[in-house]
Parts: sequence; C-alpha cells; structure tokens
Amino acid sequence: MKKKQDAKDEESIQWHNAYCAATELELADNADVLSFHREYILGKELLQVDMLVVLAAKGAELKNEIADRFFRGHNLIEYKSPGDKANIDTVYKTLAYTALYKAETGKCVDEVKDDDVTMTIMREVKPVKLLKTLEKRGYIAAGGKAVSESIQGNQGKGNQR
Repeated sequence: MKKKQDAKDEESIQWHNAYCAATELELADNADVLSFHREYILGKELLQVDMLVVLAAKGAELKNEIADRFFRGHNLIEYKSPGDKANIDTVYKTLAYTALYKAETGKCVDEVKDDDVTMTIMREVKPVKLLKTLEKRGYIAAGGKAVSESIQGNQGKGNQR
C-alpha cells in the first residue's frame, strides 16, 4: 500500500513549476536583464499545416515527376497565397511544423524517421527576396538549388524512399 501511495504522490508533484522556480532563483542575479515566462504559448493560433501527403506504401512509384523526385513517406506542404508574405520566418515556422509532426506522429519514439519527412513551401510567384536571404545564410547554393534539399542536407540526392 505504501508503494502505491508513493507513486501517486510522485505523479501529483508539479515538477515543471519546481524547475521554473529553481531556474528563476539560479538566474536571480540577472533578473534586471531577463524576463521569465512560464508555460509560454508559442503560437498565435492552432498549429496546422495546409496539406499533409502521406505515401501509402513504401517504395511506391509516383507518376508526378516532382512528387517522385522530392516526396518521401510524410510530406508537409505550406501554401502561401499571393497576398501572404514568404520570408525567413515562414521557413522557420514550416520547419517547426515539420519537426513537431515528426516528433508527435507515431505510436513509439522515432517511428517516423527524420529522413522520411519533407516540407515544401508553395507560392504562385518566385520568392526572390526570400531566396536571396536563404542564399546569404548558406541554406541554398547560388542559382536557387532546392531549399528543402539544402536545409535537410540531402545535397540533391533526390528521392530516397
């Protein structure tokens, strides 16, 4: 009976609150230049990607040449309307969606492999300013090599399903 009660007490301890308090205490000497935000909401709205395309069978041949070249098992697509901005924050937001999808999908740890997930940002017109920013930061090669390949580090290896 004692072990059961100890386990119940362990579950009811608010570890995050204790950790936050300890962190604030540890950093108290710098409180004049730091601000602390507990349980900070990261987004302004519900997180959702515009389209998720999942390959039903591993190794399936896709008839669309773009999909066949770039798609893997799990493909997140973010569409930017003509009036929407496509900037560096769009890239990081979409990368965050992709990382969250990989981490939260599946029944066990690492069920969805990182090399089996892609992200694509679609836009009606070429985002010239964004591509220049990405090139400056070393995410794409001069000439506009595919952003998804460079960020993932695949260096043009194509589909590896």
